Amino acid sequence: MDNGTNDNYDPNAVDSESYNQSENTSNKPTGSVAVASLVFGVMAVACLGPFAGLPAVICGHIALGKAKRGEISGNGLAVAGLVTGYIGIAYTIFYLLIFTAMLLPALSMARESARRISCKNNLKQIGLALSMYSNEYDGHFPPYDGAKGLDLLRSEGFLENPKMFVCPSSDDTEPAEEGEPLTEENVDYVYMGGHTDSEGIDVPLAYDKDNNHDKYGNVLFLDGHVKGYAGSNWKEVAGIRAR
Repeated sequence: MDNGTNDNYDPNAVDSESYNQSENTSNKPTGSVAVASLVFGVMAVACLGPFAGLPAVICGHIALGKAKRGEISGNGLAVAGLVTGYIGIAYTIFYLLIFTAMLLPALSMARESARRISCKNNLKQIGLALSMYSNEYDGHFPPYDGAKGLDLLRSEGFLENPKMFVCPSSDDTEPAEEGEPLTEENVDYVYMGGHTDSEGIDVPLAYDKDNNHDKYGNVLFLDGHVKGYAGSNWKEVAGIRAR
């Protein structure tokens, strides 16, 4: 009589099979690539960032692939390596963004400082040309204000390079073409004409236009020296008076 019970059933068979599977899994070697992933991940979080984070991620993915195919054990190590590797990379990116945000203003200031120096050199060259002009005209500087006066330096061969009349900080001014006259559109400096070399040395001859720099201006004085002034009232401090 069939009582629904399998006489051939061995209650220890399933347990033995499970045991064998467990034993086979536990006997698989822990992959060195999984260990390497964790080691690199810890190093990435500690100090090395992407230099260790990228190897950690690569090793972690390789280890997980091998574990999935049953070649090695060490899933936990691989996962830990992946997590720490990605964290190390993320931290590095975060710190780089902060560092860049802090560095950009300093770089901008350094660039503007270099442009101010270059602008000062332009005015020194203009001052030298004005001095040569005055020597040719009995101590008199060009009589006209603005670009018209400076154009006499160009037309008479004292300073023919049109780039010398453009401030390096000005992004909107295009220098005149070679041989073309200077106009207010291609000159970034204000010239005050009609002076003679017998006047006081602190008389301003030429200076930056208002939009050349932010709250700063270089001023060329009658004796040829150039001085920079900071502040929104730089023209007042330099002794420049409207004409």
